[in-house]
This record gives sequence, structure tokens and C-alpha cells, in this order.
Amino acid sequence: PDIVKAVLEAASVLLGQPPGRWDALRKFVCSDAFMAKMQRFKFKESVTREQFKKLREYLGDENFDEELIKTVCVPVVPLAMWCRSIGVFLSKTKFRGGAEIRPVAAAGASSAPQRQHGGRGAAAAKDGAKEEQYMVFEPELERLDAEELRHVQNLKISRPGVGEITFLGETDCTGIEFDRIVRLEVGEVLVYPPDHSKKPPVGQGLNKPATVTMYQCWPPDDKKLMEDPGRQESYKRKIKHMTEEKSAHFIDYDCATGVWQFSVDHF
Repeated sequence: PDIVKAVLEAASVLLGQPPGRWDALRKFVCSDAFMAKMQRFKFKESVTREQFKKLREYLGDENFDEELIKTVCVPVVPLAMWCRSIGVFLSKTKFRGGAEIRPVAAAGASSAPQRQHGGRGAAAAKDGAKEEQYMVFEPELERLDAEELRHVQNLKISRPGVGEITFLGETDCTGIEFDRIVRLEVGEVLVYPPDHSKKPPVGQGLNKPATVTMYQCWPPDDKKLMEDPGRQESYKRKIKHMTEEKSAHFIDYDCATGVWQFSVDHF
């Protein structure tokens, strides 16, 4: 499909491989050299303005949409997100100016929402101006029978480009109204929010140990910070301190990707 080819071309351009014929591109992506280049890739230093210009063109295509790509070829979605994350970062630091590159969470506006188990999808804003918010479940709860719902292992709830929560161990998902209990927004995760009056005891329902990954948690728009590893480490320590103040356990934070990971004993 054309969109798969576009994702592979965008990644190849970043790695210094000019796009060419499909057979040559496919051969490069399947080669050991492709993975080796990705592992050694230091985009802040190596991406040129010309490469960034080409990347912006790919990301500006309305079909270069992670949610749309997911319906065509799931395996290339992480590569598409990798390209977009690099584009967003460089547009805010090394190559400022020009058309804004939308972040991952802004993608998918034209795609259909996934089905949501056990509750209502969020209603769209007036005149359909705001896309529906939705959550993705792994495993797909709607495919499970009543017995399987009582014994779901490592339930993962995510919003593409926003974040994900993995509830560790076995969870009884029977009758849980997920859309009322779980809120995932950029930079914020809530399970049993303050306006929810039926929070179960620790260890029951979703009030249990979990790991959380949040996307787009960017540092301040500070060029000096993004160019100084020392300042980045200092900001990482600040995030660690903030995490621990919230009685959570810090796992990692990356200024370059905006990914923040932590765990909790319960909610």
C-alpha cells in the first residue's frame, strides 16, 4: 500500500537512504543495515535541514495518520510514530519555523473510533467539531466470554499517542464502566477520579498495581535544555521527584521523545 511505502520512505530519509524503487526500499528495510542504523541513529546531530524538509512533507500528508495506518498495516505503526516524534521534536528545537507538525495524539481525526467495552463512548462536541475520545483494550474484552472476563491477565488500556496503563496480574473486568473510571489525557492519567463515588478497596477492580506510560510529556520549549545533556538530566530528576511526590515509582523519562514511565501500587 502507498501509505506503508510512505512510512518506510520517511524512515529511510531520516537514516540517510534516499527513497528509490519499492524493491530496493524493501530490501533496505529488511536488511541488517537498517536495524543497525536505527540503533546508532542520533537524530539531533545527524538530521540535516534537507532531510527534515522531506520528513515534513511526508508527515504533512493527510494519509500519514497513525490511526489510518493501523487499519492497513499494524507492524509499521511504531515506525510511523517514531518518524512523527522526531519531526515534532526537531520542529520545536533545531528547525523552528514553518508549518506546524501535528503530534501523534492529533492524528486519527478522520478514522472511526474503536469499540469500547462496558460503557459509552464520549460524546462528540457540538457540530462534530471534536473527535470522539476512545480507549483501546488488550485483550479485546468484547471477544471474551463471562468466565474469561473474570480472569483477564495484565489488562492494558490505551489511547493512541496519549498513553497507556497496564494493570498487573489478574483483573475481574465484569461490570466495570471503564469510560467512567479511566481518564487518559496528554500529561494526565486518572483511575477512579474524584467525582467517582464507588472506588473499591485496594486490590479490587482497577484499584491495584499498574504501570503507566505517558506520551507527549515534553519539557519546556527551551532550546538550551534540549541541546544540553546536563540540563536534560536535571529535568529528568525533576520529573522523578514529582513522580515520587505523587506516591508513584519512577521508571524513566526521556526529554527527546516526551515519554514518561512510572508505576503505582494502587490508585
